Amino acid sequence: MDLTLAVPKGTFHSGVNTITVQVTNQRAEGGFVGTAQDMYLLTGQTRTSLAGTWKYRVERATNTGALYSKPGELAAHVALTAAGGTTGAAAATLPTVAAVPDVVIQLSTVPNEMKYATTELTVQTGQTVEVVYSNPDQAEHNFVLAAPGSLQQVGAAADTLSQSPNAKAQDYVPDVPQIIFKTKMLAAGQTTTFQFTAPSAPGQYPYICTYPNHWRIMNGVLNVVAPGGRGRGGAPAPATPAPVGGVGRGAGPRSGASRQG
Repeated sequence: MDLTLAVPKGTFHSGVNTITVQVTNQRAEGGFVGTAQDMYLLTGQTRTSLAGTWKYRVERATNTGALYSKPGELAAHVALTAAGGTTGAAAATLPTVAAVPDVVIQLSTVPNEMKYATTELTVQTGQTVEVVYSNPDQAEHNFVLAAPGSLQQVGAAADTLSQSPNAKAQDYVPDVPQIIFKTKMLAAGQTTTFQFTAPSAPGQYPYICTYPNHWRIMNGVLNVVAPGGRGRGGAPAPATPAPVGGVGRGAGPRSGASRQG
């Protein structure tokens, strides 16, 4: 959309003039949208370019909705746009933002028992699953999700890796194709939050701790079920997508992310 502003005769004077433009943006983007050649001052047939660095400030944000929920976010967006957007140099400083999960699971270890407190979880195919994983035990533990029927195979590979000098550097997670998702080792007393996308195929997916000699006791099953249906060997889909120990949230984009607490 072209925007033409008429400047009344006599507004400008000889010497330096400052042009101020107020923009009301209904799309919650902020800033100027357009190319440099589109911004100019036309006097008769004389065109003077207004390209260059503009000083600006966000005066008021009245209809930004959920896109900008904290003070300063709109101004930061405008500044990012001015610096070239997500393809510019400023994009390198942007933090990784986790997806809004479809379901949140609370998972904990059992102190002094080398077990997960919950050994059966249920999610739906393709959901973005967020796990809040706490380790009140004195030993290190991780979370490794594997393909259906691969518990013994992945566990045996973990046993073999434990004899390697590189085992600790790999967080004791073997490099085998049956592993779908893995985390780093969680130290005693720590809590971490991570996300993964539930597999697209229904089934029973084992999750284990691959710290040496743990997997035989420290394991559980993630039942992945089709929405409104039944997975192979799984349980019926719940009325709301909430696993044992979890609470459902609004759906969001699919992505993996992790953050340490």
